[in-house]
Amino acid sequence: MFPANLALLDKIGPAIVLTHSQSGVFGFKLADARPDLVKAHVAVEPNGPPFYDVDFKGGDEWYKDSEKVARTWGVARLPLAYDPPASEASERMSRIRREPFDGA
Repeated sequence: MFPANLALLDKIGPAIVLTHSQSGVFGFKLADARPDLVKAHVAVEPNGPPFYDVDFKGGDEWYKDSEKVARTWGVARLPLAYDPPASEASERMSRIRREPFDGA
């Protein structure tokens, strides 16, 4: 699907890209590949939280934060361009985990 997205963007020119849920990663990659043509990327409920996933448990406490890093590039599993460049996500990116906000 990604080559088709690139071809469409190249044909229509500058655009605001809107993605939802599972397609969120395609918008991040599209903006990364064509920063001159993607004027904004609006990601509505993109696929999962940055870096870590959640483990679903069921019951009253139906999920917990996973210890497994699922999105090594932050918002995506796909490699993205960073400045300074990172050849491997785990090589240069540091992750700091914060406690969830309790609303107080």
